[in-house]
Amino acid sequence: PACVEPDGARLLGARLSHDAGAMLTVYFLAARPLTALARFGIEGTEIRAPRGSWVRADPQDRVVGMPFATPPMRWRPGFIYALAAEVLPRPGTERFVGRWTGRTPSSLGDCAPPRTLATLSEG
Repeated sequence: PACVEPDGARLLGARLSHDAGAMLTVYFLAARPLTALARFGIEGTEIRAPRGSWVRADPQDRVVGMPFATPPMRWRPGFIYALAAEVLPRPGTERFVGRWTGRTPSSLGDCAPPRTLATLSEG
């Protein structure tokens, strides 16, 4: 699908917590409801293998997280919405990026680059 930066959805920030496991939470401020096809996806890419390891970094990207609890098409102006994803650590250093995707006539050809949300380093 084409990637879009939905008009009216502003990324406020992301938080990586390590309470009972690694949890990545991404926060958005809504200006209006979004199209039904708008989705925010998070992918993890291992960018560095563990120090002293003979094994290379895993070249396979992985998708993490679930859809929003409140679908973006039901968002209300001025409200903050969060997307939480449990992050199971891989050996080495992993970068998590997020981007909006969807297929709408107004978004074709309008691609927003993925945004780096967090970096996680494990043994």
